Parts: sequence; structure tokens; C-alpha cells
Amino acid sequence: MKLGIREENGSTFAYILVVMVVSFLLVAGLIQVTTSENNQARYQTDYMKAYYIARAAAESMAMEMERMDNSYYEHFYDAEQIAAAQDMLDGIGDAEVSVERVDEDGFYRITSIGTYEDVSSTVKIMMEYRKRSELDFGVYAKEDMEDVSIKDFEGDLGSGGDIDFKPAGDEDDVTGTVSRNTVNNITITMPETTDLYNDLDRSGDFLDTGQAGIKLIKKQGPGLTEEEMANFGEYDVDIEVRESMIISRWDDDYNGSVEVDTDFAEYYIQSGEDHEDTFTFTTSDPGDSEEWLVLYLEGEVEFGKDATLDVQGNHNLIIIVEDGIEISGTINVHDENKIWFYIMDEPDDNQVDLTIIRNTLIGIEGHPELLTFYLNPFTSRPLVANIDNNPDFYGYIIGPEATVNMKNGESTVYGGIYAKEVNIEASSSFYQVNPSNPNVTLYKQMGIAYWE
Repeated sequence: MKLGIREENGSTFAYILVVMVVSFLLVAGLIQVTTSENNQARYQTDYMKAYYIARAAAESMAMEMERMDNSYYEHFYDAEQIAAAQDMLDGIGDAEVSVERVDEDGFYRITSIGTYEDVSSTVKIMMEYRKRSELDFGVYAKEDMEDVSIKDFEGDLGSGGDIDFKPAGDEDDVTGTVSRNTVNNITITMPETTDLYNDLDRSGDFLDTGQAGIKLIKKQGPGLTEEEMANFGEYDVDIEVRESMIISRWDDDYNGSVEVDTDFAEYYIQSGEDHEDTFTFTTSDPGDSEEWLVLYLEGEVEFGKDATLDVQGNHNLIIIVEDGIEISGTINVHDENKIWFYIMDEPDDNQVDLTIIRNTLIGIEGHPELLTFYLNPFTSRPLVANIDNNPDFYGYIIGPEATVNMKNGESTVYGGIYAKEVNIEASSSFYQVNPSNPNVTLYKQMGIAYWE
């Protein structure tokens, strides 16, 4: 019996020992699983924090690039540019952001690495400095718009600051969106004119050696003889322009017709790097490029109400205005030719640099993309453009540093306005008509292409 009892006690002890070992292993395993799950949860939490640090840093860089003047892009040509931020999110997180130029087609990659504790995450954004054929807003001012008073406004109105309507009820007359405090930075390039002017100066060929270009004037008495025109390059009659040239004088009382045949265009626009503020002309086709006939207007130009500019042919027309221009005459486009005015003006006075006034029609109805006025943003003072007493203007006015005034007098604009300051007065109407031709480039703009 005693032996049997000892065997029973030994069996019970063995059973208890086995249960204890199994329980210990189960508890140890549970502790390990719980610890692993806690570590995984902590890792996931830290990873999400690192991701949002990286994303916030990438988006901040993208917004900064959208605001950059294009001259800054040159820094990305030499090497990858790196920025860093510390003590983000609870004072623990860090971010490192780099920007590199990917290719010659205007693509730039933002790579942002966020770190929280010992965990890191990477976010990439592909930016594109791309051509744009229409404005996001029909009218956009980089600065505040004050005392806006409109008759009709069909389209979107935007500002980098505030927009104040007078009277306040006029805001209800805007059919599109009214967006305040929004960044919509764009960039334009202006022509480099020194070499072009020298190329166009044919004073030794058929004009007085002291006169570089022709004059559009009004003389008393009968028209000029052929000899007078040959000697002085002066015209008080209708003329046909079949080559790029300099017009050294255009008087208000010239009432003839200037007929431009763009079939004789001989210039191409030489594309440059993203960071360049100017472009050049070439007579050699760089490949798949449009041809342009170029008119260079010297001095103060007064395009009088009785004068007409008729443009036809298979190519396009660039008009470079050395100083200011007042247009009260008529511009006709017959073959859907693009006409680009570049108002250069190195101003040393307070004159208005572009005035569109007293027209019945300027541009081509339904096609504002064919007529664009570019106001030089690189002058010593901002350029000024006035649209006044003009029933129908089909076109775009783009001046990133300019002031554009839509004044009283039933002024009506079909197209778009982009400027640093835009003033819209009573009796003015605006209709946003986006270009029908996607190949028309109005400006270039940096923006997000996609998230990688």
C-alpha cells in the first residue's frame, strides 16, 4: 500500500509539473505575442507619424515651387537641392526634402523623407513646369481687389488677397466661383530684342540712312510719290507688309490700312531653359515650330481710330512695342492667325503703357486665344493697361507685375486677365471664354503632375 501511495503522489506531482510548464509556456508565448503586437502597433503609429511628416514637408515644398519665380529653377540644373526641418511633431520628428530636375521636359521630383523616433517614411511628388492654354480664373489679381463694381461677370474671379465688392451685392452677379487668398502664380517670357532689331534694321537698303524703319503718318495734301516713299519710308496710304520690319513712327491721324501677310513669316521662337526670362528668335527651324512675322514698333505708338490692322496668311504675327501703345483702331484676323503683343516699355514716367479705347471690335469673335497682350514684368515700375469705352475686346492681357484697369464706358472683355492688380469699375462686363485650341500657349506654370 505504501508503495502504491508513493506512486500516486509521484504521478500527481508529474501532472502538476506538466501543467505548470505548459502554463508557463502559454503565458510566455502570450507575453511574446502581446509584446510583438504592441511593438507592431507602436511601429505602425510611428510610421504613420513619419509618413505625415514626409507628406507635409513634400506639400510645403510643392507650394513653394508653385510660388517661385522661374529664375530659381536654375539652381536645380546644377545639382539636387536639399532642405531640412527638425523637431517636428512632438519635438521628435525630422524631415529632409530634396528637389532634382528629372529631364528637359520640365519635370522636377520632390523626395521627402520623414523620421519619427527610429522610423522613416518617403513621399515623392513629380512637379511639372508646364505650358498652359487657359487661365484657371477669368480674372485674377495677385493682390487685393478693392471696390469691385461690375455689370456682368460670367466666369471665375480670383485673388491672392481679399476681394471687396462695391456694392456688396455685386458678388451675387458672378456666375462662377469667387476665390480669395489663393495662389495662382504664372510666368511669361519676353523677347530679347537687341539682335532682332539689328537684323530688322534695313536703313541702308531702301530708306534714309538715318531712318531704321517706315513711318505711318498723315501728311497734308496728296499722297506721297514713290520717290518720297523710297527716300523717307513715309506712308499716308494703305500699305502691304510682306516681311518683318521696324515701324519707327505710327501717328494717331494715320487712317490707312496695314495689311500683313504672314505667309512671308521668317522667324521661329527659340525655346530656352525653364529658368530663362527671355526668348530669342531664329531663322532656322528648330523642328515642329510655328513661324512668325515680326513688327517692331519704336517709340510711342498711336493706333488711331480710323486705322486698320488686317492680318491674314498661314502663320502668326508678333508685335513688339518698344514704349507704350494706344489702340483705338480695328484689328482684324482673317485666317485664325495668332497675334501676340509684347509691351516692353522701360518706363521712366507715369504714362499708361497699354490703352485699348473706343473700339467697336478688337480680335476675333469667339476666339480670344488668338490675341494676347504680354506686359513686361521686368521693368523698373509696374506697367499699366487701361480698357475703356471698348464694347468688344476678345483676347487676353497677361502681366504678372502689371496693373490692369477695366474702366467705365461699357467696357466688355471676352477672354482673360491676369495681373498683379486688377481694378474693375462700374458698367464693365467680363465673359470667361477658354481657348478652343489646346495648342495655344498663354503662359507657363509650375504645378503637381502626380504623386509617385
